[in-house]
Amino acid sequence: MLVHSFTHAHTHLHTHGMPITPQAAVAAEFGLDLIQMLSQLCTVAVQVAQIARGPVKTAFIDALAREVRYYNKVKMMRAHAVLRTLATAAAVAQQFAALIDLVEKQRALVEETDIATEDIPDEFLDPIMCELMKDPVELPVSHTIIDRSTISAHLLSTPEDPFNRAPLALADLIPRPDIKQRIAEWLASRQK
Repeated sequence: MLVHSFTHAHTHLHTHGMPITPQAAVAAEFGLDLIQMLSQLCTVAVQVAQIARGPVKTAFIDALAREVRYYNKVKMMRAHAVLRTLATAAAVAQQFAALIDLVEKQRALVEETDIATEDIPDEFLDPIMCELMKDPVELPVSHTIIDRSTISAHLLSTPEDPFNRAPLALADLIPRPDIKQRIAEWLASRQK
């Protein structure tokens, strides 16, 4: 998200022959160097991808690939172009390009899976995100079945059941391996 925002602001800087956006003007007023900040944000993304191993790395790349609000290939390529112009960021530019490639390959796989799962049974859909659940859990008071990632994100800002406002914590979630197994079986039958 931050790379997207800084790329948007930077790509319109006067130094590149374009008008200055309001974001870039505000940054200039505060003495912020958007190019340096963009370089640092890209470095963090590259480092997270390099440090992560196994399922964590897969989850990171998958999350980027599924992020439609903030991940934009065109803007990431613009960020890459900016990095290439910086003598101090040549190595990061190369690694950032590799990260973009990984994310785009994963995005293609996600789109293939989405096509294969067009007619998802309602019982396998997350009730908030309307996506196929990967790790279904039951909420103890409302007995709603929801994906763990959805309810985890909700609980970061509001420690209550979104369906009845009863107090709720991550520790209260009831795993539903039976539903997870049925989803896996349904997916396997769709791929035949």
